[in-house]
Amino acid sequence: MGLCFDGIERLSKEYSEELKQNPIERELMMAWMGAVQQIHRQNMKVNVVANKFYSMLREDGLSEEKMIAPRMKSEKSCC
Repeated sequence: MGLCFDGIERLSKEYSEELKQNPIERELMMAWMGAVQQIHRQNMKVNVVANKFYSMLREDGLSEEKMIAPRMKSEKSCC
């Protein structure tokens, strides 16, 4: 949804005449803006929790190599 909204913002700058002839309804634009903001806020919360979890794992001595290596080994052995 954020990509769509970004695309519309770019369209308004690059194709302003076309948008004047075929405007986006205000209600739709407001709904998109609200949804994009809500997704952004939720992503910020998820990032905070993921960073805390990552920090906890590092404090417990689990290095990045130990977290990535088992997954990579299992991916290689599948084929």
